[in-house]
Amino acid sequence: MEQGAAALEKLMAVKTLDKAIEVQSDYAKAAYESYVAQATKMGGCSPAWPKTR
Repeated sequence: MEQGAAALEKLMAVKTLDKAIEVQSDYAKAAYESYVAQATKMGGCSPAWPKTR
């Protein structure tokens, strides 16, 4: 959530389209990396579930 707010602030401050695209691309990359990290963490938990039952 904080990443999104920071990206929006940066996006509102840009003066050129190129910079806006750069800010958006950086945000999208960070969001994707965060998603993959969270999915990997959750994927690591799933093999343990059957063992606990």
